[in-house]
Amino acid sequence: MHKDPIIGIDLGTTNSCAAIVEEGGNVKLIPYKGGEYTIPSIFAIDDKGNELIGYEAKRQWQLNPKNTIYGSKRLVGRTFQSDVVTAMKKVVAYSVRPGKKSEVVLDVGKKEFSLQEISAKILNKIRDVAANYLKTPIKRAVVTVPAYFNDRQRQTVKEAGKLIDLEVVRIINEPTAAALAYGLDKGSQGTFAVYDLGGGTFDISILKLVDGVFEVKSTGGDSALGGDDFDRAIAQRVLQALGETAPAPGLVAEVLAASRKAKEALTDAPETELVVGAGAGAHHQTVRRSEVEEWIRPLLQKTGAVCRRALKDAGVTAAELDGVILVGGSTRVPAVRAYVAEIFGREPLGDIDPDQVVALGAAV
Repeated sequence: MHKDPIIGIDLGTTNSCAAIVEEGGNVKLIPYKGGEYTIPSIFAIDDKGNELIGYEAKRQWQLNPKNTIYGSKRLVGRTFQSDVVTAMKKVVAYSVRPGKKSEVVLDVGKKEFSLQEISAKILNKIRDVAANYLKTPIKRAVVTVPAYFNDRQRQTVKEAGKLIDLEVVRIINEPTAAALAYGLDKGSQGTFAVYDLGGGTFDISILKLVDGVFEVKSTGGDSALGGDDFDRAIAQRVLQALGETAPAPGLVAEVLAASRKAKEALTDAPETELVVGAGAGAHHQTVRRSEVEEWIRPLLQKTGAVCRRALKDAGVTAAELDGVILVGGSTRVPAVRAYVAEIFGREPLGDIDPDQVVALGAAV
Protein backbone atom coordinates (compact mmCIF):
# COMPACT_ATOMS: atom_id res chain seq x y z
CA MET A 1 0.00 0.00 0.00
CA HIS A 2 1.24 3.52 -0.80
CA LYS A 3 2.61 5.51 2.15
CA ASP A 4 -0.08 8.14 1.64
CA PRO A 5 -3.07 6.47 -0.01
CA ILE A 6 -5.98 8.43 -1.47
CA ILE A 7 -9.35 6.78 -1.01
CA GLY A 8 -12.52 7.35 -3.02
CA ILE A 9 -15.59 8.15 -0.91
CA ASP A 10 -19.22 7.99 -1.96
CA LEU A 11 -20.91 10.23 0.62
CA GLY A 12 -24.47 9.06 0.02
CA THR A 13 -27.87 10.25 1.21
CA THR A 14 -28.78 6.84 2.65
CA ASN A 15 -25.48 4.92 2.75
CA SER A 16 -21.83 5.79 2.27
CA CYS A 17 -18.79 3.70 1.33
CA ALA A 18 -15.15 3.92 0.28
CA ALA A 19 -12.79 2.24 -2.16
CA ILE A 20 -9.10 2.20 -3.02
CA VAL A 21 -6.97 1.36 -6.05
CA GLU A 22 -4.31 -1.13 -4.96
CA GLU A 23 -0.73 -1.05 -6.27
CA GLY A 24 -1.46 -3.55 -9.06
CA GLY A 25 -4.26 -1.27 -10.31
CA ASN A 26 -6.99 -3.43 -8.79
CA VAL A 27 -9.96 -1.38 -7.50
CA LYS A 28 -11.25 -2.63 -4.19
CA LEU A 29 -14.09 -1.70 -1.91
CA ILE A 30 -13.11 -1.18 1.74
CA PRO A 31 -15.05 -3.63 3.93
CA TYR A 32 -16.61 -2.79 7.28
CA LYS A 33 -16.89 -5.29 10.14
CA GLY A 34 -19.47 -8.01 9.57
CA GLY A 35 -18.71 -8.06 5.85
CA GLU A 36 -20.78 -4.99 4.97
CA TYR A 37 -19.38 -2.51 2.46
CA THR A 38 -21.77 0.38 3.02
CA ILE A 39 -22.33 2.36 6.20
CA PRO A 40 -25.66 4.13 6.87
CA SER A 41 -25.25 7.93 6.57
CA ILE A 42 -26.88 8.39 9.97
CA PHE A 43 -25.71 10.34 13.03
CA ALA A 44 -27.36 10.18 16.45
CA ILE A 45 -26.88 11.00 20.12
CA ASP A 46 -28.28 8.45 22.57
CA ASP A 47 -29.91 9.12 25.97
CA LYS A 48 -26.52 8.98 27.72
CA GLY A 49 -25.08 11.64 25.40
CA ASN A 50 -22.93 9.24 23.33
CA GLU A 51 -22.47 10.04 19.64
CA LEU A 52 -23.39 7.18 17.32
CA ILE A 53 -22.64 6.93 13.59
CA GLY A 54 -23.67 4.37 10.97
CA TYR A 55 -25.18 1.05 12.09
CA GLU A 56 -25.14 2.01 15.79
CA ALA A 57 -27.16 5.14 14.97
CA LYS A 58 -29.54 3.20 12.72
CA ARG A 59 -30.22 0.59 15.43
CA GLN A 60 -31.67 3.13 17.86
CA TRP A 61 -33.48 5.19 15.19
CA GLN A 62 -36.97 3.83 15.92
CA LEU A 63 -36.55 4.36 19.68
CA ASN A 64 -35.01 7.84 19.47
CA PRO A 65 -36.11 9.48 16.17
CA LYS A 66 -35.81 13.08 17.47
CA ASN A 67 -32.07 12.69 18.05
CA THR A 68 -31.28 10.71 14.88
CA ILE A 69 -30.17 12.60 11.76
CA TYR A 70 -30.72 10.82 8.44
CA GLY A 71 -30.94 12.05 4.84
CA SER A 72 -29.00 15.18 5.80
CA LYS A 73 -27.20 15.28 2.42
CA ARG A 74 -30.41 16.71 0.94
CA LEU A 75 -29.93 19.78 3.16
CA VAL A 76 -26.23 20.35 2.38
CA GLY A 77 -25.43 23.90 1.27
CA ARG A 78 -29.09 24.96 1.16
CA THR A 79 -30.62 28.02 2.77
CA PHE A 80 -33.33 27.51 5.36
CA GLN A 81 -35.88 29.11 2.99
CA SER A 82 -35.31 26.60 0.16
CA ASP A 83 -38.14 24.31 -0.98
CA VAL A 84 -36.11 21.18 -0.22
CA VAL A 85 -35.63 22.25 3.41
CA THR A 86 -39.34 23.08 3.75
CA ALA A 87 -40.27 19.64 2.38
CA MET A 88 -37.72 17.81 4.59
CA LYS A 89 -38.95 19.59 7.74
CA LYS A 90 -42.36 17.98 7.23
CA VAL A 91 -41.08 14.40 7.09
CA VAL A 92 -38.20 14.20 9.59
CA ALA A 93 -38.53 13.84 13.37
CA TYR A 94 -35.40 15.91 14.13
CA SER A 95 -35.40 19.69 14.57
CA VAL A 96 -34.43 21.73 11.49
CA ARG A 97 -34.07 25.47 12.12
CA PRO A 98 -32.37 28.56 10.67
CA GLY A 99 -28.92 29.64 11.84
CA LYS A 100 -27.50 33.19 11.99
CA LYS A 101 -26.97 33.47 8.20
CA SER A 102 -30.19 31.61 7.27
CA GLU A 103 -28.17 28.39 6.91
CA VAL A 104 -29.69 25.17 8.28
CA VAL A 105 -28.97 24.14 11.88
CA LEU A 106 -29.93 20.75 13.32
CA ASP A 107 -30.54 20.08 17.02
CA VAL A 108 -29.48 16.69 18.35
CA GLY A 109 -29.26 15.68 22.01
CA LYS A 110 -29.33 19.26 23.35
CA LYS A 111 -26.50 20.34 20.98
CA GLU A 112 -26.66 22.18 17.68
CA PHE A 113 -24.85 21.05 14.55
CA SER A 114 -24.17 22.57 11.14
CA LEU A 115 -24.44 20.37 8.04
CA GLN A 116 -20.65 20.61 7.65
CA GLU A 117 -20.30 19.02 11.11
CA ILE A 118 -22.78 16.22 10.38
CA SER A 119 -21.10 15.48 7.02
CA ALA A 120 -17.69 15.58 8.74
CA LYS A 121 -18.80 12.97 11.29
CA ILE A 122 -19.95 10.60 8.54
CA LEU A 123 -16.75 11.20 6.50
CA ASN A 124 -14.68 10.59 9.65
CA LYS A 125 -16.39 7.25 10.29
CA ILE A 126 -15.65 6.13 6.71
CA ARG A 127 -12.06 7.38 7.01
CA ASP A 128 -11.58 5.47 10.31
CA VAL A 129 -12.94 2.25 8.78
CA ALA A 130 -10.54 2.66 5.84
CA ALA A 131 -7.55 3.50 8.08
CA ASN A 132 -8.21 0.43 10.26
CA TYR A 133 -8.52 -1.81 7.23
CA LEU A 134 -5.49 -0.40 5.38
CA LYS A 135 -3.51 -0.07 8.65
CA THR A 136 -2.32 3.41 7.67
CA PRO A 137 -3.62 6.94 8.40
CA ILE A 138 -5.83 8.46 5.67
CA LYS A 139 -5.26 12.14 4.98
CA ARG A 140 -6.64 12.52 1.44
CA ALA A 141 -9.78 11.52 -0.44
CA VAL A 142 -11.75 12.05 -3.64
CA VAL A 143 -15.40 12.63 -2.65
CA THR A 144 -18.40 12.34 -4.96
CA VAL A 145 -21.44 14.65 -5.10
CA PRO A 146 -24.60 14.77 -7.23
CA ALA A 147 -24.01 16.37 -10.66
CA TYR A 148 -26.45 19.20 -9.82
CA PHE A 149 -24.57 20.30 -6.66
CA ASN A 150 -23.70 24.00 -6.98
CA ASP A 151 -20.46 25.66 -5.82
CA ARG A 152 -21.86 26.38 -2.37
CA GLN A 153 -22.85 22.72 -1.88
CA ARG A 154 -19.46 21.48 -3.12
CA GLN A 155 -17.72 23.96 -0.80
CA THR A 156 -19.72 22.59 2.16
CA VAL A 157 -18.34 19.10 1.45
CA LYS A 158 -14.77 20.49 1.28
CA GLU A 159 -15.31 22.32 4.60
CA ALA A 160 -16.58 19.08 6.17
CA GLY A 161 -13.26 17.48 5.17
CA LYS A 162 -11.28 20.38 6.69
CA LEU A 163 -13.06 19.93 10.04
CA ILE A 164 -11.52 16.45 10.37
CA ASP A 165 -8.20 17.27 8.67
CA LEU A 166 -9.14 15.27 5.56
CA GLU A 167 -7.96 16.92 2.36
CA VAL A 168 -10.62 16.56 -0.31
CA VAL A 169 -8.27 16.49 -3.32
CA ARG A 170 -11.09 16.37 -5.88
CA ILE A 171 -14.85 16.52 -5.85
CA ILE A 172 -16.31 14.58 -8.77
CA ASN A 173 -19.84 14.04 -9.97
CA GLU A 174 -21.49 10.76 -8.97
CA PRO A 175 -22.57 9.86 -12.54
CA THR A 176 -19.03 10.49 -13.81
CA ALA A 177 -17.69 8.19 -11.07
CA ALA A 178 -20.16 5.46 -12.11
CA ALA A 179 -19.03 5.79 -15.75
CA LEU A 180 -15.36 5.53 -14.65
CA ALA A 181 -16.14 2.36 -12.68
CA TYR A 182 -17.44 0.78 -15.89
CA GLY A 183 -14.30 1.92 -17.73
CA LEU A 184 -16.36 3.94 -20.19
CA ASP A 185 -13.64 6.61 -20.27
CA LYS A 186 -11.48 4.07 -22.18
CA GLY A 187 -13.59 4.69 -25.29
CA SER A 188 -13.00 7.71 -27.50
CA GLN A 189 -16.55 9.03 -27.35
CA GLY A 190 -20.14 8.21 -26.49
CA THR A 191 -23.25 9.46 -24.73
CA PHE A 192 -24.52 7.73 -21.61
CA ALA A 193 -27.46 8.01 -19.22
CA VAL A 194 -26.89 7.38 -15.51
CA TYR A 195 -30.11 6.43 -13.69
CA ASP A 196 -29.50 6.78 -9.95
CA LEU A 197 -32.28 5.70 -7.58
CA GLY A 198 -31.23 5.59 -3.95
CA GLY A 199 -33.15 5.28 -0.71
CA GLY A 200 -34.33 8.86 -0.66
CA THR A 201 -33.38 10.57 -3.91
CA PHE A 202 -33.55 10.08 -7.67
CA ASP A 203 -31.09 11.57 -10.15
CA ILE A 204 -30.71 11.21 -13.90
CA SER A 205 -27.65 12.52 -15.76
CA ILE A 206 -26.79 12.49 -19.44
CA LEU A 207 -23.01 12.40 -19.93
CA LYS A 208 -21.06 12.94 -23.10
CA LEU A 209 -17.57 11.51 -23.45
CA VAL A 210 -15.21 13.48 -25.67
CA ASP A 211 -11.51 12.48 -25.83
CA GLY A 212 -11.62 10.65 -22.50
CA VAL A 213 -13.32 13.49 -20.60
CA PHE A 214 -16.92 13.36 -19.41
CA GLU A 215 -19.12 16.39 -19.77
CA VAL A 216 -22.50 16.55 -18.02
CA LYS A 217 -24.98 17.49 -20.76
CA SER A 218 -28.07 17.57 -18.53
CA THR A 219 -29.32 16.54 -15.12
CA GLY A 220 -32.70 16.05 -13.55
CA GLY A 221 -34.10 14.42 -10.47
CA ASP A 222 -36.40 14.39 -7.51
CA SER A 223 -34.81 14.89 -4.10
CA ALA A 224 -37.84 13.32 -2.40
CA LEU A 225 -38.24 10.09 -4.36
CA GLY A 226 -36.53 6.79 -3.69
CA GLY A 227 -36.72 3.29 -2.29
CA ASP A 228 -38.11 4.66 0.99
CA ASP A 229 -41.22 5.59 -1.02
CA PHE A 230 -41.52 1.98 -2.20
CA ASP A 231 -41.48 0.96 1.50
CA ARG A 232 -44.18 3.54 2.25
CA ALA A 233 -46.34 2.27 -0.64
CA ILE A 234 -46.22 -1.25 0.84
CA ALA A 235 -46.70 0.01 4.42
CA GLN A 236 -49.81 1.95 3.40
CA ARG A 237 -51.47 -1.30 2.20
CA VAL A 238 -50.41 -3.14 5.39
CA LEU A 239 -51.88 -0.41 7.63
CA GLN A 240 -55.11 -0.62 5.62
CA ALA A 241 -55.17 -4.40 6.17
CA LEU A 242 -54.62 -3.74 9.90
CA GLY A 243 -57.54 -1.31 9.84
CA GLU A 244 -55.34 1.51 11.19
CA THR A 245 -56.47 4.98 10.12
CA ALA A 246 -54.45 6.93 12.70
CA PRO A 247 -51.55 4.60 13.59
CA ALA A 248 -49.12 5.43 16.43
CA PRO A 249 -45.59 6.45 15.29
CA GLY A 250 -44.15 3.24 16.81
CA LEU A 251 -46.47 1.07 14.74
CA VAL A 252 -45.70 3.04 11.57
CA ALA A 253 -41.95 2.50 12.15
CA GLU A 254 -42.51 -1.22 12.71
CA VAL A 255 -44.67 -1.58 9.58
CA LEU A 256 -42.11 0.37 7.51
CA ALA A 257 -39.30 -1.92 8.69
CA ALA A 258 -41.37 -5.01 7.80
CA SER A 259 -42.24 -3.47 4.41
CA ARG A 260 -38.57 -2.82 3.62
CA LYS A 261 -37.73 -6.42 4.50
CA ALA A 262 -40.53 -7.67 2.22
CA LYS A 263 -39.37 -5.43 -0.66
CA GLU A 264 -35.83 -6.84 -0.37
CA ALA A 265 -37.12 -10.45 -0.23
CA LEU A 266 -39.19 -9.83 -3.39
CA THR A 267 -36.03 -8.99 -5.36
CA ASP A 268 -35.42 -12.76 -5.60
CA ALA A 269 -38.80 -14.32 -4.71
CA PRO A 270 -42.24 -13.95 -6.39
CA GLU A 271 -43.95 -13.65 -2.98
CA THR A 272 -43.07 -13.30 0.70
CA GLU A 273 -44.74 -13.25 4.10
CA LEU A 274 -44.78 -9.91 5.86
CA VAL A 275 -45.07 -10.10 9.68
CA VAL A 276 -45.87 -7.23 12.06
CA GLY A 277 -45.72 -7.87 15.80
CA ALA A 278 -44.87 -11.10 17.60
CA GLY A 279 -46.60 -14.06 19.16
CA ALA A 280 -50.27 -14.91 18.87
CA GLY A 281 -51.31 -11.32 18.09
CA ALA A 282 -48.91 -10.90 15.15
CA HIS A 283 -50.27 -9.80 11.75
CA HIS A 284 -49.27 -12.06 8.82
CA GLN A 285 -49.77 -10.95 5.23
CA THR A 286 -48.66 -12.52 1.95
CA VAL A 287 -47.22 -9.88 -0.37
CA ARG A 288 -46.65 -10.67 -4.06
CA ARG A 289 -44.06 -9.07 -6.29
CA SER A 290 -46.74 -8.42 -8.96
CA GLU A 291 -48.84 -6.45 -6.42
CA VAL A 292 -45.89 -4.36 -5.27
CA GLU A 293 -45.01 -3.61 -8.90
CA GLU A 294 -48.50 -2.13 -9.33
CA TRP A 295 -48.18 -0.10 -6.12
CA ILE A 296 -44.84 1.42 -7.14
CA ARG A 297 -45.65 1.93 -10.83
CA PRO A 298 -46.78 5.59 -10.28
CA LEU A 299 -43.43 6.31 -8.57
CA LEU A 300 -41.51 4.76 -11.48
CA GLN A 301 -43.54 6.83 -13.94
CA LYS A 302 -42.43 9.96 -12.08
CA THR A 303 -38.80 8.98 -12.79
CA GLY A 304 -39.71 8.33 -16.43
CA ALA A 305 -41.03 11.86 -16.90
CA VAL A 306 -37.78 13.26 -15.43
CA CYS A 307 -35.68 11.03 -17.74
CA ARG A 308 -37.53 12.18 -20.84
CA ARG A 309 -37.00 15.81 -19.85
CA ALA A 310 -33.25 15.21 -19.29
CA LEU A 311 -32.90 13.60 -22.74
CA LYS A 312 -34.67 16.57 -24.29
CA ASP A 313 -32.44 19.04 -22.38
CA ALA A 314 -29.33 17.17 -23.60
CA GLY A 315 -30.65 17.22 -27.17
CA VAL A 316 -30.45 13.43 -27.62
CA THR A 317 -32.96 10.63 -28.11
CA ALA A 318 -32.93 7.38 -26.13
CA ALA A 319 -31.91 5.54 -29.33
CA GLU A 320 -28.78 7.72 -29.68
CA LEU A 321 -27.39 6.69 -26.27
CA ASP A 322 -24.40 4.34 -26.13
CA GLY A 323 -25.35 2.91 -22.74
CA VAL A 324 -27.43 3.28 -19.58
CA ILE A 325 -25.89 2.75 -16.13
CA LEU A 326 -27.78 1.85 -12.96
CA VAL A 327 -26.72 3.39 -9.65
CA GLY A 328 -28.32 3.20 -6.19
CA GLY A 329 -29.61 0.28 -4.14
CA SER A 330 -33.21 0.75 -5.30
CA THR A 331 -32.24 -0.24 -8.86
CA ARG A 332 -31.97 -3.83 -7.54
CA VAL A 333 -35.79 -4.00 -7.61
CA PRO A 334 -36.62 -6.02 -10.77
CA ALA A 335 -39.50 -3.65 -11.68
CA VAL A 336 -37.04 -0.71 -11.71
CA ARG A 337 -34.64 -2.51 -14.08
CA ALA A 338 -37.51 -3.48 -16.36
CA TYR A 339 -38.87 0.09 -16.33
CA VAL A 340 -35.45 1.58 -17.17
CA ALA A 341 -35.15 -0.84 -20.12
CA GLU A 342 -38.65 0.27 -21.21
CA ILE A 343 -37.86 4.02 -21.09
CA PHE A 344 -34.49 3.81 -22.83
CA GLY A 345 -35.29 0.90 -25.16
CA ARG A 346 -32.24 -1.13 -24.08
CA GLU A 347 -31.01 -3.29 -21.21
CA PRO A 348 -29.12 -1.16 -18.67
CA LEU A 349 -25.58 -2.00 -17.50
CA GLY A 350 -25.91 -3.45 -14.02
CA ASP A 351 -23.10 -5.96 -13.44
CA ILE A 352 -21.34 -3.76 -10.83
CA ASP A 353 -23.16 -3.56 -7.48
CA PRO A 354 -25.25 -0.36 -7.77
CA ASP A 355 -24.46 0.57 -4.14
CA GLN A 356 -20.72 0.35 -4.77
CA VAL A 357 -20.24 1.66 -8.32
CA VAL A 358 -19.82 5.34 -7.32
CA ALA A 359 -17.17 4.65 -4.63
CA LEU A 360 -15.25 2.40 -7.04
CA GLY A 361 -15.28 5.16 -9.66
CA ALA A 362 -14.14 7.73 -7.09
CA ALA A 363 -11.13 5.52 -6.26
CA VAL A 364 -10.28 5.28 -9.97
